Amino acid sequence: MDSHSCKFWWGKTLDPKDRKLHLLGWDILCSPKPEGGLGFRKSELINLAMLAINAWRIIENPDCLLSITFKARYFPRTGFLNAKCPANCSWTWKRLHAIKELIKPFIT
Repeated sequence: MDSHSCKFWWGKTLDPKDRKLHLLGWDILCSPKPEGGLGFRKSELINLAMLAINAWRIIENPDCLLSITFKARYFPRTGFLNAKCPANCSWTWKRLHAIKELIKPFIT
């Protein structure tokens, strides 16, 4: 997603002689407006935030459909925070398991 945003703002050309001048780097453009950036958001950080929201939803609302579905498949006898990640699990569970390990120190 970030590469498509870059191509939109800086233009895409296949001719090496017609290269665009990048006055600011992508990291600067993604910085907040008060710091001199344009306030763009990096898709990687947005993805991590959405995964953390879903992990929090599983923890806080064990009766929601998301929680019930994953509990039946991946952690029927334990809680979400103690669940394992088997080798044949879905891509979604792998991502939720990874974010779970990142947010675990912040949960009391």
